Amino acid sequence: FKAGIADVYIVPDVLSYAIGSGLDIKTDNSAFVVNIGGDTTNIASISNYSIVNGYNIALGGNIINVAIAKYIEESYGIKISPEQAEKVKVEVCSLFDSYTATTTIMGINKNKNEKQELTISASELYPIINHYYSKITDAIVSIIQSSDPEIVSDIAKNGIYVYGGGSAIVGLEKY
Repeated sequence: FKAGIADVYIVPDVLSYAIGSGLDIKTDNSAFVVNIGGDTTNIASISNYSIVNGYNIALGGNIINVAIAKYIEESYGIKISPEQAEKVKVEVCSLFDSYTATTTIMGINKNKNEKQELTISASELYPIINHYYSKITDAIVSIIQSSDPEIVSDIAKNGIYVYGGGSAIVGLEKY
């Protein structure tokens, strides 16, 4: 099988994001990138096409979905699917404790074994969301604190680039 490819390189997702987004990583200036994915969160400071400092934590959107489903089952006796938990997270979850959004979902009442509708609010799920995003924040702070002063200065000047499904949560920019 000939594809005409001479060399193949495996590139970490944070590095490919930085390149694809047009971030200036070919110089000594640093870019700080966070990918909040489905199963993991990857954090890295990048300079000269290399990861200078990085960390990967086994925490992503799917873990938050499981926590939401578990909370609903324990609090209301209603089992919901992973897709329903994702719907709740996307539609109402926020990093603002006073956020007032609500959504209605359908699940199975464990006691009656029949469908049941439930309206859930953002403020009710805030402790779950805050718990997981605090862990991500702690990891980010840890990387920044262990970075050279020049990198910290670049982060202060250029900001933090966040991507992945978990970056869409309301309030992340203020968190």
